[in-house]
Amino acid sequence: MVISRSLVLVTCALLAAPAAGGAQQAPPARDARDLPIEVSPFASSGGDTSGAGVSVRWPFMARLGLEFEAEYRHTQARPLSGSLEDNGVNGNVNLVFDLPSIGRVRPFLLGGGGLEHYSNVAQPEPHFLRESGMSFVVNAGGGVRVPINDRFGIRTELRWTDGWTKGDPGGGFRMFYGATVGVGGR
Repeated sequence: MVISRSLVLVTCALLAAPAAGGAQQAPPARDARDLPIEVSPFASSGGDTSGAGVSVRWPFMARLGLEFEAEYRHTQARPLSGSLEDNGVNGNVNLVFDLPSIGRVRPFLLGGGGLEHYSNVAQPEPHFLRESGMSFVVNAGGGVRVPINDRFGIRTELRWTDGWTKGDPGGGFRMFYGATVGVGGR
């Protein structure tokens, strides 16, 4: 538990430093029609879960875009700590705001909501009773994109998520790692 908290704090510090350092730079003037749609296949991890998915980001202003994502997530069973095996497809819609670039690094913030699977132990004694379903979740986070060239790049992101459904085990942090592929634009 201490290691995961330390990892979260170190990651937040690493993501926050480029944003603070680049606040003085003027953003390049670009029309949203010139920007490509970004397709990002990714892998994710957090707690006892791992996942794989894809997100698609449509820019509608030079530094603001709308992102849709779908992810297949697997949760390992740990009945004594309150989680049961759960596999399912989750989806989110996020608003993504690009911060000023620092050299090649492009930090961003995002927030949104969606639907996610959950499964946990409702009552461990005398029989394990399963509580599972879909929950509406809200999320917020940030990350960095580093372009390799005009069309390809890499991306990492830290996101906090919290569910609103009774029985949902609650919030947590997840890391996302992936690539970006620009489609269209000029």
